[in-house]
Amino acid sequence: MEVRNAADLLDEVDRLRAAVLMKAETIARDWDGWIERPDFAPSAANFAHYLALRRHDIRPLQLSSLGRAESRVLPTLNAVAAVLAFLSGKATTAPDPDRAFFSGEERLASRTVELLGPSSQRRPVHFLITAPSEAADGEGFMLRLAELGVEAVRINCAHDDQDAWARMIQGVDAAAKKTGGRMKILMDLAGPKIRTGAIRKHHGLKRVALGDDCAIAAPGELGAVDAKLPAVE
Repeated sequence: MEVRNAADLLDEVDRLRAAVLMKAETIARDWDGWIERPDFAPSAANFAHYLALRRHDIRPLQLSSLGRAESRVLPTLNAVAAVLAFLSGKATTAPDPDRAFFSGEERLASRTVELLGPSSQRRPVHFLITAPSEAADGEGFMLRLAELGVEAVRINCAHDDQDAWARMIQGVDAAAKKTGGRMKILMDLAGPKIRTGAIRKHHGLKRVALGDDCAIAAPGELGAVDAKLPAVE
């Protein structure tokens, strides 16, 4: 394993931090007008920092703390920079206060309760169960989940139909009446499903890389596009 000089690492972390801040600002700009809850703004800012960070390969830095920075990206970068500055004998700024450093975890815990409800006294984590198609056949499935202390049920709208979903919800309602505690219901909406058809390889290539040209043809029109290009319909 390569031994890294603290001063060199500090320079790399400083460059990374500057790049993350710049890219995060661009990312967040696309969300203008979308965030209606002021208390969600810090979470959105951290998410922008996280997306910006993940655009970089941080493995060469060999700093494990950056791999666990999801809930506090910028505070973690600041803390790592402060430690490296101290180790390299350079002037350091005061690290973020503990409350600021751990505020991301506090927000995550709060939003978890908001989304899934209070956790069971039996365990420190929430249970979110995806309802299978059989859950629409009667009230027994949902009642058993409620008796086990499940906090939330996910209905996958990519499967079954509206009648089945309604029966699943009725099962949750019935279980709530019998147990005195109602499980949260999360409807997972099905998004667009883009499917490709026939593929025409070019010079035997199985993949196209970033920057390559590729033609997309209407169904049955694969032979009508430029023969010099790889194509898919």
